[in-house]
Amino acid sequence: MACRTHHVIALIAVTALASCLFVSAVRAEGDVVSFPVTSYAGDTISLRAKLNVPEGDGPFPAVILLHGCEGLHPNGSWDDAYPFAAAGYDPRPFLSWGYVTLIIDSFGPRGIDDACHGRNGFVAPPATRARDAHAGKDFLAGLSIVDGSRIGVVGYSHGGNTVLKAITNESLHEPVRPDPFAAAVAYYPGCPFQLRRVDAPLLILIGDADVWTRSPYCEAMELVGESDHDYQLVIYPGATHAFDWVESDGVWGDYDAEAAEDALSRIRDLFAAYLH
Repeated sequence: MACRTHHVIALIAVTALASCLFVSAVRAEGDVVSFPVTSYAGDTISLRAKLNVPEGDGPFPAVILLHGCEGLHPNGSWDDAYPFAAAGYDPRPFLSWGYVTLIIDSFGPRGIDDACHGRNGFVAPPATRARDAHAGKDFLAGLSIVDGSRIGVVGYSHGGNTVLKAITNESLHEPVRPDPFAAAVAYYPGCPFQLRRVDAPLLILIGDADVWTRSPYCEAMELVGESDHDYQLVIYPGATHAFDWVESDGVWGDYDAEAAEDALSRIRDLFAAYLH
């Protein structure tokens, strides 16, 4: 049975959301951590990531955050508690909801600054970064403060493409992945023609005014293979690429407060359903 496809074209005003996003106290500092990942060719490198933990006693559910093609460097100092928040990778909403967060740097350890243009895109394509995401999941599952059965993933743009790779199985005939993500969110990904055997509940968030990744491709995307996971596509009228970035400079897109708040509300609901 194919995945249920639920296309939604909506922009819902979310009242009082901003007042409740950060109600829970979060720890002031995050740790820089590292863990190995093995490529398809069998080479192993050490990835680095920013780990933040909410207040309270674990084990906690957790969320992995995957950056876009511009990467993390030099958008913030790794010594800061939330060094990449200005670039759109803010863990604090997730921390306030009680999730451990892990922001993975896929580019720095591979010696590239970005994968937006030129040959760098071949160094860390979404298929490679999907292995990073699963390596991060394994790392989190090995921590005593994390419940390994309740780990989600959120990706932005190139990271959204990565999410789609991380929750699909390219072959319809091989055994299913034994340890899939509990839930997945892709912000404004470049949607392919097909997703094969999706193995996690999936939420895609994109604007219909996005000129970098096009919403019609997501509308036309076909989900094939056996799967019983929920799928929702939300298209925001008038929203551009990077509509959730408060400090967006217009190069990638423009901030849309209403769409950004609605997106967070939908993510919170999805994770409440599948990570708790």
